[in-house]
Amino acid sequence: MVFQTALYLGCRSQPNAKQHRYGVGYGAVKSGGFTLIELMIVLLLVSIFLSFTLVNLKSGSAASQLQHVSRRLMHTITTLKTRAIKTRQVQALVIDFSNRKMWTANQGMKPEELAKAAAGAYVLPDAIRFMDVVFPGKGQVATGRTEVYFYPQGYSDQAIIHIENTDARRWSLVIEPFLPTVKLLQEYVTY
Repeated sequence: MVFQTALYLGCRSQPNAKQHRYGVGYGAVKSGGFTLIELMIVLLLVSIFLSFTLVNLKSGSAASQLQHVSRRLMHTITTLKTRAIKTRQVQALVIDFSNRKMWTANQGMKPEELAKAAAGAYVLPDAIRFMDVVFPGKGQVATGRTEVYFYPQGYSDQAIIHIENTDARRWSLVIEPFLPTVKLLQEYVTY
């Protein structure tokens, strides 16, 4: 009789298993599924985890954009140094402060090509801006446009490019004339 009741309730049970008053025995095979309590605990843990993740994403977005822009600048500068040697033409990194853009040019470009390069310029994210470019002996440029030149003989203008994000973090990209790499400092430095 007990075995028949367990089958009637939809449970699979062994014939000799002890039965509860609800028809499910100690030796019964539990049907697949989760209880409401188990689902609520999992949802609570997931929501706690997501709340911490979203807070980190919001606070890190300006910092990650600053890191992205600095990497792009470093790659562009390294590419221009190499391209100047390979093509035997002076290369330039053009920085437009008012429009928050940068692009590359070379001495062999015609006016139409220069206009096309300027039109296809990389625009900085909203949270990032060029602060200034410092040239030793020439001073600081913080408005309009400026160029940093890279020469076929393997050297470049000595300069420090300063960028800043909305959190007032200031980074410096130091371009040394005879070194092939760019030094990134996570602070504002000058000559």
